[in-house]
Amino acid sequence: MRVVIILLMLLIAILESDIRTTVTLALTVLWLIYTIYVCIKLLKARDKKIESNKVLTEIPNDSNVSHIRYFYKRKFDNKIFISILFDLLRRKSISLIRQNGEYYFIDEKVEGEVLSKTEESVKKLIFTEMGNKENATLTNIMDAFKKNSGYIYNEYKMFKVTFEYECAGEKYFKSSRSIIDSSMFFFVLSMIIAVYNLIFAKKVLFFILIFGFTSFLVKVVNNFKNMEEEKIPEYRSWLEFKNYVDSCELDKLDVETLELYSLYAYVLDSYDSFKVSLGKKYKENNNCFNDSVLLSIMNVSLFDYIESEINKGLNTCKFKSVVLFARNKGRRRI
Repeated sequence: MRVVIILLMLLIAILESDIRTTVTLALTVLWLIYTIYVCIKLLKARDKKIESNKVLTEIPNDSNVSHIRYFYKRKFDNKIFISILFDLLRRKSISLIRQNGEYYFIDEKVEGEVLSKTEESVKKLIFTEMGNKENATLTNIMDAFKKNSGYIYNEYKMFKVTFEYECAGEKYFKSSRSIIDSSMFFFVLSMIIAVYNLIFAKKVLFFILIFGFTSFLVKVVNNFKNMEEEKIPEYRSWLEFKNYVDSCELDKLDVETLELYSLYAYVLDSYDSFKVSLGKKYKENNNCFNDSVLLSIMNVSLFDYIESEINKGLNTCKFKSVVLFARNKGRRRI
């Protein structure tokens, strides 16, 4: 039926000029009504907001921190890459040192270490593509984002695909195939009407509005994720743990537990609250974080600086690659 409707829409192009204009304007009104229907349908299909005022003082499970970020935000973002990098630091798969005013990430090449595909991808990107296979300075990393933006962003997209495939095994979300299929029909229909408004009705504003709103709706649908029913209790538990972190009462915990909780706080967007607890503990004992590189760099805001630089680099890399069409796309420039 959808194919028939699209074919009938295309036949409008062979009508006489006056009739085409009238039909185009009529279809635009029908498109507006249909768009309202689509939006209402999408709103009804979305999960209701999950909330909890309870407090959970322990992490619900030992799931990978990057997976919890994806679960919590329902989409991929830069914090996933950054959380994997710092989780490797926490597990001593990599180390971080400062030498001659420069920060070095060092691949420890731990014998017998078992890494996931996404963790391997992060190490490959940092040490092979940006460093000298043994280490990579923060300057190396930032230069790679700027000078090899096309190549690095292409590698980053491959990392994203690998990560999302890995998370599919967790079965956090329901299949959205039917919603995507319906949205594709809406997109094709909208583009035809937008073009007709531009060519036949000479309505440039209508073309811009239809094209712009349709593009926005497609982006919404691409991020559309409904949670599996059996995962809702787990999601609520993570919210309750987030409430605990936000209470800023973690300072009585031992350093090992704080280190374990640190990146979960980061991916749950409670990092600022977590730092308040770190500050309280540090006031009691200035040497308490000596055996934890991760907590030490968090306490002195070095974590914030590195996170900000990498996040800025990833965004610059994406902008230069997608918007400015980097010449070295898919090819590493030495």
